[in-house]
Amino acid sequence: MQSIPATDARANFADLLRRVSAAKERIVIERRGRPAVAMVPVEDLEAIDGLMAAGLVADDLRASEAVLARAQRIARIGSWRWSIERNELVSCSDEYARVHGVAPDEIHALMAEQMERVIHP
Repeated sequence: MQSIPATDARANFADLLRRVSAAKERIVIERRGRPAVAMVPVEDLEAIDGLMAAGLVADDLRASEAVLARAQRIARIGSWRWSIERNELVSCSDEYARVHGVAPDEIHALMAEQMERVIHP
């Protein structure tokens, strides 16, 4: 990534624009010897927007999972997902484990045993 003073950027703007858009260069423009702005290809901005959106979605998902966990604790119910194709537990809430009196890390073995008894008597 190249850094150039703002006065040079102003004088060579058309060339910088070509370098960024066609050659996909990234250029930092300095003002008073400090980075002020950057010229980057549009693809870079789109990638950054995607990462930021994914972060926001991840934050929303974490908040939603926290609300679900609290609701399950209050109602004393849990949830789980079983993969029929793989014949295994995919996920299980901590509350489901508590309801069955086992630690969350032990629920996978318990569920496998229960499913084996119920589905394959």
